[in-house]
Amino acid sequence: MRPDRDCMSQAEPPRVERLLKCNRGIYGAVRGSSPCARWHCPPANLLPSLLQGPVQESTMAAAAPAVHARCAVPHTVFDITIGMPIATHGARDTTTFKARGRTIIAGLTRLALSNLTTSWVTTSTEQHLSGTAQCTHTAGADASADAGTITDRAHDELTLKMTVGVRSENGDPFYASMQRLVTRALDGSELPIRHVQCVQRAATAGNRNFPVDTGREPGPGTTAAVLDGGNVGVRVLLAVARGAAVVVPAAAAAASAASHAVLLDVARAGNPVYGFTVGVGLNKDRQLFEADGELTEECLAASREFQLQLLRSHSAGAGPDLAVETVRLAMSIRLNTLLVGCGGVQPRVVDLFVELLNRGVTPAVPSVGSVGEADIVLMAHIGLAMAGEGHAYTAAGHRLPAKEALAAVGIAPLVPFAKDALTILSSNAVSIATAILALEKVDQIVEVAGSVIGLSLEGMNGNIAPFLPQTNVARPYPFIQAASASILAGLDRSYLWSASDDRALQDPLSFRTSAAVLGIVVKARHELRDALELFLGASDDNPTIVVGEGPSHRDSTQVAKYFVETGGVIPSANFNVLPVVVAVEAMSNCLANFSCNAVGRCTQLTNGCFTGISRFLAAPQNTGHAFGAVQRVYLDLHVRTVTIANPVSIHGLPCAGGMEDTYTNLLLAATNLATIADNVTAILGIELFFAAQAVDIRGARDGTLALGTGTAVMHIAYRNVVPFADVDRQCTSDIAASTKFVATWVMPSVLV
Repeated sequence: MRPDRDCMSQAEPPRVERLLKCNRGIYGAVRGSSPCARWHCPPANLLPSLLQGPVQESTMAAAAPAVHARCAVPHTVFDITIGMPIATHGARDTTTFKARGRTIIAGLTRLALSNLTTSWVTTSTEQHLSGTAQCTHTAGADASADAGTITDRAHDELTLKMTVGVRSENGDPFYASMQRLVTRALDGSELPIRHVQCVQRAATAGNRNFPVDTGREPGPGTTAAVLDGGNVGVRVLLAVARGAAVVVPAAAAAASAASHAVLLDVARAGNPVYGFTVGVGLNKDRQLFEADGELTEECLAASREFQLQLLRSHSAGAGPDLAVETVRLAMSIRLNTLLVGCGGVQPRVVDLFVELLNRGVTPAVPSVGSVGEADIVLMAHIGLAMAGEGHAYTAAGHRLPAKEALAAVGIAPLVPFAKDALTILSSNAVSIATAILALEKVDQIVEVAGSVIGLSLEGMNGNIAPFLPQTNVARPYPFIQAASASILAGLDRSYLWSASDDRALQDPLSFRTSAAVLGIVVKARHELRDALELFLGASDDNPTIVVGEGPSHRDSTQVAKYFVETGGVIPSANFNVLPVVVAVEAMSNCLANFSCNAVGRCTQLTNGCFTGISRFLAAPQNTGHAFGAVQRVYLDLHVRTVTIANPVSIHGLPCAGGMEDTYTNLLLAATNLATIADNVTAILGIELFFAAQAVDIRGARDGTLALGTGTAVMHIAYRNVVPFADVDRQCTSDIAASTKFVATWVMPSVLV
């Protein structure tokens, strides 16, 4: 390791240069999972914290009573200069060239979102790139230039200067080479680039040239997560689920309040409003009251009574209570989607969400009862607890009647009104929360999978040919190429790169196809994350409230029925979460395929005919059965996975008097995904158990065999947890320890 050299060095060692060429695109959102980031040298000033363990991430922002200022998030700032000859460029004015510059910035943004990753701490990194561009013209000796016009001369040059700031969710100032990122942005642009220069400045905190969306990522060293209805990152909500406080900016609260005002205006105009002036579901034809231009006290009383009845009648579920973490996550999701400004709740509802989260009062919500067209009967328990009925957990974990739990922390119960009850309960927040928690488990699987596969290859004395660039360029699926590059990066300096007469020309398929199977897992993971994060910054309300003019087709008499001067209340199907459930089911299917491969590798590692070492991985002095019986464990886990990996979104029967005749079953699909991820984690733990045993047996035979740079790091760390099995012993504890290791281990981001 060279602590005096960071990733921006102009004289990188050849080995690092080789690793930097790996395609990082599909690994961008995983903590330390990039095949490049794993082996980069961090800046010298970061080494002490790295060697002590993962940097503790912070997802909090300074708490404020009402308004939260823009948070100061550290940036790494780059000055980028791009020069090109005018004669071949063909742009005759600075305006055209500036437009090209904006295109380049857009390209850099896309690449940054998919390719940059912090080195060691984030489980769900989201880098954001912003910049400014200016254009200058340098004329050749025989050229002249008028103001705003560039003369077409062979030696003239246009220079695009950009200042680009990049930030990470945890404020980490360490990134892969921006020079390479710029080059990639320019590739294929058909611009005749003469030179590119990229200079890294020192990291800045809260650089005002690059304002940060407060809803995305609170700054380090602060105490609360900011929710404002924006496309908030998953990590922010997970921090709230695990105890962080929340802050709602005044502007976001005002947006929600504005939708409530529109709702009242539409009701006063005498227009039927679903869930407010008329009933819900099949009872949509039942008018609750008629405003006649005014919401009288009689109207208000009727509304309050109906809203409370709605919460009571829909609070119906089965099964044990959901974990507090899951409910807090669901509450934070619902709060952020309310702040989009389409829900129409009274301001007190937003305040109550904040108070409950910040004072540790969590409604008791059952775990069964959703068909995936909004978690109606589950979310109703949150609204019921807000009203002082039902049950809730205190910060100390005590389950109390909700009225007592609220009173203990000084919270006045909600008096629901207008559309409060419907808006609280008509949400998919519980299912989305379950999917997010499942996705977090998938992230960890991707974090460790490449290294486990690499160690298995070393245990097998496997052939690296299927992972070579020369092999994969013939069928250039990017996600397979990236997975192959990740596996090879971990095997850098491995003995597998040296020819061996004992090595098979073709390994079993579970080894040869492992990059393809890992690649589809990561691809599906990205697609699921995209679907979830779009949901988090959007509204799933029905009806949808529009503040102001609203969408097109306003001239239609049908559309005009939904609007008044201040906005409209429009029936919608935004509660349907098919885009998310399809991604969840695809993720389950991909993990089941990965499970199949992992099981195959486990079985072949115990087969001496393939490995050339002992049967069942018995140590030389072991005359017993070794790991033979363990096969039953991972086979059981795999069969359990296969039985729940099939789609569930197409199953169901009509309900609600026939009004609700479709379903997505997102909660069941997400629950299945979480179970599958747990099963795969355990199977990977067993594979690691076998692979470590195999390389130790092989290493004892030939002490000159070297493990790869990455696989050696994992092997050493694992052996500190699970020792070599020199004789038969009970393996239950080893399997549990191996599973925990896979579920928690993070590859150190230092170049070994």
